[in-house]
Amino acid sequence: MKTLLIHIPQITKERREIMVMPMGLFSIADFLNKNGIDTKILHCGIEKEFNKDFSLDAYINKNDIRAICFDLHWAKQTRHVISTIKYIKQMCPAINIIVGGMTASYFADEILNSNMGVDFVIRGEGEYPLLMLIRHLYNGKANFDRIPNLSYINRHP
Repeated sequence: MKTLLIHIPQITKERREIMVMPMGLFSIADFLNKNGIDTKILHCGIEKEFNKDFSLDAYINKNDIRAICFDLHWAKQTRHVISTIKYIKQMCPAINIIVGGMTASYFADEILNSNMGVDFVIRGEGEYPLLMLIRHLYNGKANFDRIPNLSYINRHP
């Protein structure tokens, strides 16, 4: 099983903004990989620039992705990130969706309570909490209470 870190820029017909992903994604991916979690980074803006036929759900299904982490660092990218999350949850409802970053940290409760398809929010520093969460998810553990910096709603009591 694999974990995917995704950056969603804000792209419209007129502009391409937030094309630079947070540098923390690289350190998080490296940390997860060094700890035995097969992790890839995907920049959806670049993928679509190079391949107009790029399909995120096809990529997810082809690569046996079980958890997807989105950076939600800049508030301006929120609409695009949330619409992508809703699309993924519609196409692949069993995937665990995690968001992190400055905006996600500040609005964690609002994000979780709005029923946008987000399963978990990691607030603040994410390396250790994300590693612990991914291990819990892959091992079938359902108790996340001891994972630091983690917000979630238990939707399956």
